[in-house]
Amino acid sequence: MELQFNANWGPLSGIGLPFLDLKSAVELAVGAYGWWKARERTRSLEQVLGSAGCQLSVCSTFDFARYISRCVLPVS
Repeated sequence: MELQFNANWGPLSGIGLPFLDLKSAVELAVGAYGWWKARERTRSLEQVLGSAGCQLSVCSTFDFARYISRCVLPVS
């Protein structure tokens, strides 16, 4: 079996990918769709946060002491 797709992007115009069985073709398609869906969800989250004036950052940049000093009210 051979699966082929066509794209109009220079060297990618008409790539044929040979597969040994149908299961491989299905797994590739499902994996690509899952990757695309996760990418779109990330973009949506970034847009929602950006509209509120926020942004995503890596966990290593989180300053826990600063968070506690700004968010936790002193106990009386």
